[in-house]
Amino acid sequence: MKPTFIEFLTEISKFKEWELRQELRGEDEMNRYQQRQRDQADRMAREERRRYPGHKRRQYLNVPYAEKEEAKRQGARWDPEKKQWYMVVFSNQKWAPAGYEHWWQ
Repeated sequence: MKPTFIEFLTEISKFKEWELRQELRGEDEMNRYQQRQRDQADRMAREERRRYPGHKRRQYLNVPYAEKEEAKRQGARWDPEKKQWYMVVFSNQKWAPAGYEHWWQ
């Protein structure tokens, strides 16, 4: 027996409704996935702040011209405005890392 036109339209509307639910479910899953990614990034940032408290700052170094290549090799950077070598440290760091002791101000 052939379905009537009304039954046919009813089946189509049921199918469209089902497709829409699937699409919305997929969007919900994507939103949950993105939220999990954001939460994980937040947890990692909190862990990083817990392990390394304080803000980064520049610690300027007294590097003689003759030792500039050694300073470069050890990771020091040049500040062209102040014309001085520096290294990035956390604001609560009070000691010189190994290799920087004789340049530390």
